[in-house]
Amino acid sequence: MKRVIMALVVAIEAVGVLAAGLGVSFIPLILLWMTEYQLGFPFSNVIGFAAATWLLAHRVPLTVELSDVAVQSLGTGSEPLSFVISLAPLGITLITVWAGVTLGRRASASIQPLAGIVGGVIGFALGAWLIGAVLIGDVVGVTGHYVLAPTTIYLISILTGFFYWSVRNNTPLYTRFLGWYEESVTRAVGAHVRSVLSGIRLGLTAGVGVVGVAAAIFACVIVVKYASIMALGQSLQPGWAGALTLTVAEAALLPNAVIWTAAWLLGPGFALGIGSSVSPVATNVGPLPAFPLFGAIPEGTHSWGLLGVLVPVVIAFVLSYRVFANLRDYWGGQVPLLTPVLSACGAAGGGALILGGLAAVSGGAIGPQRLQEVGPMGWEVALWAAIYIGAASLLGYLVSGISARALRWGPFQNDDRM
Repeated sequence: MKRVIMALVVAIEAVGVLAAGLGVSFIPLILLWMTEYQLGFPFSNVIGFAAATWLLAHRVPLTVELSDVAVQSLGTGSEPLSFVISLAPLGITLITVWAGVTLGRRASASIQPLAGIVGGVIGFALGAWLIGAVLIGDVVGVTGHYVLAPTTIYLISILTGFFYWSVRNNTPLYTRFLGWYEESVTRAVGAHVRSVLSGIRLGLTAGVGVVGVAAAIFACVIVVKYASIMALGQSLQPGWAGALTLTVAEAALLPNAVIWTAAWLLGPGFALGIGSSVSPVATNVGPLPAFPLFGAIPEGTHSWGLLGVLVPVVIAFVLSYRVFANLRDYWGGQVPLLTPVLSACGAAGGGALILGGLAAVSGGAIGPQRLQEVGPMGWEVALWAAIYIGAASLLGYLVSGISARALRWGPFQNDDRM
């Protein structure tokens, strides 16, 4: 009975999380509807637009169809137009991710974690179904699975929080796993595994560091190019409700902009339309919508941008230099020369996973024709992240090991259990 009650409570909480994400777009939209449009269209359309925004934030592509009259009013042609929008405003996505990680943290400390996790996932899935099947109405077409994609994001966030806090707090479940692991493997195998895991953690940490530096750089760019950004915003001539809606939209897209800045630092940069590129070397873009954040894009050629590659290199080198002490602990002082190589490969994989993954989910389509390709290419960012972080990590390990005279040739010979 306690498990059922717990599951119901967590399910209700999950629906509340979903409602919070929905409200981010619903509140400014309803103000815009009341003040700028003077209640000129049905209230159900307001709910539909808010639901569409929530689905878009959870990686559900939408299809927009414009009649010939609407296309003519926009001055973009005379034929009916249909296109896909798939760029997710990650600021709204972060609400779901944060809530999922929080639930995972609580579940890791619970004696009945499965009940809470299952209840939360079921409640969230039911709420996603309600949004995708009922609330969105006929405002836009839904081309993706409106239950599976949002629920997957929520479940991955829960599991991430659960495993992270289980390891960090050394929970009984994690302690039992460690006991089984130490009884099952030899000391040499265990040391290699721990070294690779240390490398993966290093790569993930380096990836987070790159994103943090990108956020700081983007904040400085906003300050420097504030006049250009404000000029674009004023060119739209929004009322106060329109300005509020525009501000919320910009805030929802700030995580995307930070990830694009990280891709710029790594070298691949990002696209703002098919055939365009914004890279550390040069900016080459076509006509863009008058969206204020586009005012922060660098213009022309700028070879100084290549200095950005120093960010992942320096971060990975410093981290690996310090993490080498952990490798010495795993091996009892002297570390086989193969171990830093394996750990650096783990670091390359961890960095590629987090930076390439973030780049992949930060882009998408924002309009018809050439605007179907906006944002960085995930595989390119992952490749360069792996190269920079992996090479810098190996260098840091070798420098630390040579300076401490803690590297040696040959494998670990002892086959005792850990």
